[in-house]
Amino acid sequence: MKNILITLFFGSVFLVASSAVHAATLQFDPSTASAAVGETVDIIVKADAGSDEILAVDAIIKYDKSILEVVSIADGDFLSVGQKNYSVAGTISMTSIVQDPGHPVTGSGELATVTFKVKADGTTNITFFCTPGDSTDSNIAKNNADATDIIQCADNGTAVITAGEGGPTAVPTGISTSTGGTDTPTTLPRTGIMDELYKFAIPGSVLLLIGIIGKLLI
Repeated sequence: MKNILITLFFGSVFLVASSAVHAATLQFDPSTASAAVGETVDIIVKADAGSDEILAVDAIIKYDKSILEVVSIADGDFLSVGQKNYSVAGTISMTSIVQDPGHPVTGSGELATVTFKVKADGTTNITFFCTPGDSTDSNIAKNNADATDIIQCADNGTAVITAGEGGPTAVPTGISTSTGGTDTPTTLPRTGIMDELYKFAIPGSVLLLIGIIGKLLI
């Protein structure tokens, strides 16, 4: 009997934890790539809605302009690209929205494919500019009345590009606020409500299960 209860307990804890970790994120595919100087490399920008329905995505991407330059950006099929801007070297901004607000999307899909040209030898990261609590950088808007920003910045992906002969990893620095998504058609506020609920709901559920099993074992 005790073994059954212990199995049920850990199974319940696993289910509670699993439901909380499927976060909304932005990713790159592939996460690593290499190309010689003068060659091009394609990086797919993907969005994952996690467990939610979403309406729109802001993706602000940073790269080292001394090693890479953007040649073109091709639209993906997950959402409709509302705007894209790579006129400022080192920064890409794009906004993707649903074609019909009455039909939000779920799951994951491709937002766009960015074609980079290698300018010089080196190793560099391509990253998403994303700060928790900031609605002017990368965002994922949930399908609710407030279009709540549900992106989990810490879980976003990074692409590592080995250019030419490679070398020490160059981390892109600085970003132009003129292309930071502030001219997008939708404001995506971050409420923080869901983060707070998860903080209290998960420990509360575990303590409840411990209490129930403790009484049964007595």
